[in-house]
Amino acid sequence: MHITKNVCTNTLNTLMDTGGTSKDSLATRLDMQHLGIRKELHPMELENGQFELPVASWTLKKEEKRALISFFNELKVPMGYCANPKRLVNMRELKFNYGPMKAHDCHVIMTQLLPIALRGILPPKVHAPIIKLCSFFNTISKKVIDVSTLEQLQWAIAETLVRIEMHFPPTYFDISLHLLIHLVDQIRALGPMYLHQMFPLERLMKVFRRYVRNRFRPEEGMVKGWSMEEAIEFCTYYLDIKRVRVS
Repeated sequence: MHITKNVCTNTLNTLMDTGGTSKDSLATRLDMQHLGIRKELHPMELENGQFELPVASWTLKKEEKRALISFFNELKVPMGYCANPKRLVNMRELKFNYGPMKAHDCHVIMTQLLPIALRGILPPKVHAPIIKLCSFFNTISKKVIDVSTLEQLQWAIAETLVRIEMHFPPTYFDISLHLLIHLVDQIRALGPMYLHQMFPLERLMKVFRRYVRNRFRPEEGMVKGWSMEEAIEFCTYYLDIKRVRVS
C-alpha cells in the first residue's frame, strides 16, 4: 500500500517537475555529469554562475500539464470509488494537491486513472514503461491471480524497471521502486495482495479514533467504546431473535 503511494507521488512529482519534491533537480544533473552519463542532460553553467537545466524527455510542457490536470479536474467517479478527483488537483497552479490525497487515492490513480491520463501526452519511450508499471500494480491488486503467470509477471516488472531506468533520472530509483521486484515473491508466499494490505486496518483505526474522549488515556477510550459497541450490537441481535420467536 505504501509502496504504491510512494511510487505514485514520485512519478507525479517527476512528471510535473514539482519544485522541492521532484526527483529531477540540479543535484541530480550534477550527479549525471559526475558519472559521465546522459551528456545531453548535463547542466549548463551561465556567465552569472547560475545553471540552466536542459529539458528532459520526462518533463511535461505547460500544455501537457494542463491536459493532465484537466483530466482529473473533469473526471467524475462513482460514490466510494475514491476521493473526488477535483480536490486532488489545482488548476490555477497546475499541480497536484497531496494534502487530501490518501493511500487509496494513489492506489486508484496508479491502477486505473494514470494510464488513461497519460495517453498522447508523453513520448512513447517515456509513457510506455509507466503504463506497464501501472499494469503491474493493477495485476497484483486482483483478488484472483493465476499461479502459472507469476513467473511471467516477475520478468515483466524486471523489464519495466530496466526500461524506466533508461529514460528516468537515477534518483527516481529509491527503495520503494526497488521493492517492486520482491512483490511477486511475496504473493507466492502470502497469496494475493488484498489479503495482506493495510487498508482494512487503517479504516478500523479511523473508527477507534472516534472513541477517544481523553487524550491523556486514548487506549482506555478505544477499549470502552469498542466494548460498548459490541454490547449494543449483541443486544440488537438478541432482540431481533426474540421478536421473531414471539411473532
